[in-house]
Amino acid sequence: MPENDEPQPETIAGKQLRQVEELFIHSGGLQTTIVRFGGLIGGSRQPAKFLAARKGLADGNAPVNLIHREDCIDILIQIVKQDAFGYVFNAVNPHHPKKAAYYIDKAKELGLEPPTFAENDSEEMFKQVDSVNLKSVLDYTFKVSIL
Repeated sequence: MPENDEPQPETIAGKQLRQVEELFIHSGGLQTTIVRFGGLIGGSRQPAKFLAARKGLADGNAPVNLIHREDCIDILIQIVKQDAFGYVFNAVNPHHPKKAAYYIDKAKELGLEPPTFAENDSEEMFKQVDSVNLKSVLDYTFKVSIL
């Protein structure tokens, strides 16, 4: 889902976030840019730690939508430096490995017992978030790989 696709939040929290975005987007006289960050990794923040040794996790075929904290900071700096206001940015690393493969590999790298994932229905649809505007507006290149 790139930035120009209209979000269709399903959860209460998602709907509330969308309402807040709309308030900022339509507020007069306020320079606004919306940044939708993916799941944060970096430093002590490694989601594989929370999933280690868990069994039968769902959605193993779903793509991960993650971003390293160094890229989060750099993207915000670039928005200010380039005066890139009036945009929506999906701040998500362009690599989207499948959830099961990613978290199993990361758990092993950390010396943790890998999680296991339940069998998935091959017909399931998952949301992949793409960062089109980061490249086209900011000419941004990600600094830190999530792989």
